Amino acid sequence: MQSDSTESNQTSQTATKPERRSWWSADFPWNPGRFPFFYGWIIVVVGSIGIIMSIPGQTMGVSVFTEPLLEALGISRLQLSLAYMIGTMASGFLMRRGGRALDRWGARKTACFSSLALGICLIFLSILDRLATWSQLGWISAMVLAVIGFFGIRFTGQGMLTMVSRAMISKWFERRRGLIMSFSGVVVSFCFSIAPRGLGGLIDDFGWRGAWWILAAVAIFLMAPLAWLTFRDNPEECGLRMDGETPENTPDFDGNKNVESKEITENSATTTSSPAKQDTRKTHPSQSAPAQIKFALKRDYTAPEAIRTLAFWVFNCLVALYGLIATAFTFHIEAVGGEMGLDRDQSLGIFFPIAVVTVGFNFLAGWLSDRFRLKWLGIQMGFWMILGMGGMLSMPGPIAWWVWIVGFGAAQGFYGVLIGVAWPRMFGRRHLGEISGINMSTMVFSSALGPILFSVSQRYTESFQAGILTCCGAALILFLLCFWAKNPQEDET
Repeated sequence: MQSDSTESNQTSQTATKPERRSWWSADFPWNPGRFPFFYGWIIVVVGSIGIIMSIPGQTMGVSVFTEPLLEALGISRLQLSLAYMIGTMASGFLMRRGGRALDRWGARKTACFSSLALGICLIFLSILDRLATWSQLGWISAMVLAVIGFFGIRFTGQGMLTMVSRAMISKWFERRRGLIMSFSGVVVSFCFSIAPRGLGGLIDDFGWRGAWWILAAVAIFLMAPLAWLTFRDNPEECGLRMDGETPENTPDFDGNKNVESKEITENSATTTSSPAKQDTRKTHPSQSAPAQIKFALKRDYTAPEAIRTLAFWVFNCLVALYGLIATAFTFHIEAVGGEMGLDRDQSLGIFFPIAVVTVGFNFLAGWLSDRFRLKWLGIQMGFWMILGMGGMLSMPGPIAWWVWIVGFGAAQGFYGVLIGVAWPRMFGRRHLGEISGINMSTMVFSSALGPILFSVSQRYTESFQAGILTCCGAALILFLLCFWAKNPQEDET
């Protein structure tokens, strides 16, 4: 009896002992489920900040440092471009593994480590010339060090931080996903459009080395702590549901609609309702009952299953082609503008009107994505890409200039929404990291090839038109394939 009593007391003490929380617990340092409003709105804000913080690893963030690097390293423009391409392509090989890390560790850990690594890589780039001089191997060491530095910022910035932030936003919304991605896209597009001038101002005030130190400090001391404080991988780990809706009307993380809890017996596949096991996860009283979700997710696809579908490759190649064109255009902006009859200020100033057009089409694309099949968004994006390139080929001229602006602005608006909506709607959220990693890998490869394609075109034909026509032909093919790009969820029973 005494032994039983002692055992009972020990069990009671164990049961009442407070559970030790990890620094990475979803409810530390605060519980998102106890916020007076849906925590997903915070996710939209901080996720957008995460994408914006990838600017130092994006082409528009690197291009403003090109001239100072050429002078400091003493290498040719072709050698620097080659180092940039090799570093970018090398980072693409790791993006699928990065996506798996996101699936395994979640958005919070992955974003923290990516931000810290981005800051370290920026510091490394800021001392490239000193390291090259110390090695005493001339241009060879400069090239190798530049490849390592470009690989670092492209993988951590353009790749991981962008992918993590965008995937996280997608996991928190279903019914409003298109609208939410359009809001995020507007802010991101505006910040991207003013980034070259902002970074140029930093270089003018603090020098190219000081500018990279400042960006590194922001990544390490601001972005990494912000990610730890606010990033949460999905609403379910916080006891919430997508869109902040009631559990009865919202799919869970596995994509199953929780009309009522279900249990499967060991010897039977027949499901029976279990009212006693109703989902008790939190929702906010201010949230009204949602409308029926139009695009039901019937099951989650693994990455190998996803890449066997036509829809994946059509949308994957479509957004990658846009990345190729945008990177090539940005990298050669002054030369392309000069061929089109624009001076330097006009060429650099073209980003702002494109961003203005992007804002309107971002909202349009978000509205359409919540109401129509994805293939119609792809068709629209392909159409506007072709129109924009047609405007470039028709330059100079005021009408052609506006066709160029509207075409690329509209395509960018559809791109920003499509890349955030397509993968979770077609393949679910459980393997979203790896699937997004494959897409990001394709985009990284294409962004590496874009500047080279335009360089080859200009070198052998003395014009960029051959490169533009090649991209236009690829866009036409993808535009037509979009008509057959059916969401694989529609074939599930």
